[in-house]
Amino acid sequence: MKKIHLDVDPYIGSKAEPFVALLRQECSFVPASKADEVFVLGGDGALNDSIRRHYQFGIPFFGFNFGHVGFRLNSSVEAVLREVLEGEVQYIQGRMLQARVSDSKGSFGRDVLAFQDFYFERTRIPTANFRVMIDGVVRSDPMMSDGIIVAAPAGSTAYNASAGGKIIPLDSKLLIVTGICPAIFSEWRSLLLSEDSVVEIEALNVKRRPVRLLADGILVPKATRALISCATETVTLGFALSENFREKVLNAQFNCQHAYIGNKKGVTCDNKS
Repeated sequence: MKKIHLDVDPYIGSKAEPFVALLRQECSFVPASKADEVFVLGGDGALNDSIRRHYQFGIPFFGFNFGHVGFRLNSSVEAVLREVLEGEVQYIQGRMLQARVSDSKGSFGRDVLAFQDFYFERTRIPTANFRVMIDGVVRSDPMMSDGIIVAAPAGSTAYNASAGGKIIPLDSKLLIVTGICPAIFSEWRSLLLSEDSVVEIEALNVKRRPVRLLADGILVPKATRALISCATETVTLGFALSENFREKVLNAQFNCQHAYIGNKKGVTCDNKS
């Protein structure tokens, strides 16, 4: 019997009960440290939370969509679940992000990990100012904006997409750097970088222009400077063979918001509508 750890988003209510009942018949529920796989019932945010708690065990994560789009999730239908339980699956593996952060008075200190993104954002009315360095070379000084996002491929469809950043496939070997509402005279908005790149972001004049840093939406206290790169830690996502997870991301690049929700087979999309 397959040993799984089950994480269920408490906000989905009774919708997941038939799914859980089937899993109880087919699987043994165990702590993540003893599981073969982690199953997550919820949305993309629930998957992020589960990964943050359990990534260190090095086992695959299978997400099942009880939320909205679910870019990184399988469909929540019985046929798809049975495929997964029978081993008819495909995997993609991506590196997590790491940031070595410091406050305005110190050198680089603690390290923080994230699955999808790190981002600085202003916390008061004045526009924030940042110095942006890539691989040790200053590329923007100052970058005037409401903030800056550094995203992994797994995060390209999250805050990065909402901020107008580039959307890329989950299995891309890239980093994305996107300005949040940059000043109108900024020369760039979204950059694609090699996954071996190192992005250094330093907030300037923080007494007048304070900022905060978040890792997958979780506050990193007192951070005003971050050295961000891909980590050695990896996360494996699992999908049923019938799930065309790449189609969701492709449709998102064509702005077909009405089409990619719950869609697996592709659509014809009229962007004029």
